[in-house]
Amino acid sequence: GKDYDRSSTVIEFTDLMKEPSANNEKTLLVKGRVAEVCQSMGCWMTMTEGDNTVRIKTLHEFFLPKDIAGKNAVVSGTFKTTELTEEEARHYLEESKNPTMKPEDIKGPQKAYIIEATGITILD
Repeated sequence: GKDYDRSSTVIEFTDLMKEPSANNEKTLLVKGRVAEVCQSMGCWMTMTEGDNTVRIKTLHEFFLPKDIAGKNAVVSGTFKTTELTEEEARHYLEESKNPTMKPEDIKGPQKAYIIEATGITILD
């Protein structure tokens, strides 16, 4: 993906999730710890803190190393509050290295936060 402008303001993941609705549809830079990466192609990653998870999607424009969980990253992209279909939620679960639930436990649409990333910079 594209590198980010080092002079731009970067917000911490925890600050983003204090009031996610205030950032809906905004393009921003978010710094946080990578919780998980797609183990199929490296086409998404998540950032998680407490009950808050954001899925960062590369939209198959670029791919991530599959071993970056635990590292810090800066993500540039558009933040969105959305809804996943039951099928989409199960698909992501299948690509997960350490699933937190069983596919059959997913019932109906799932509220989700995503960032459609234009770039991801791994920091450490």
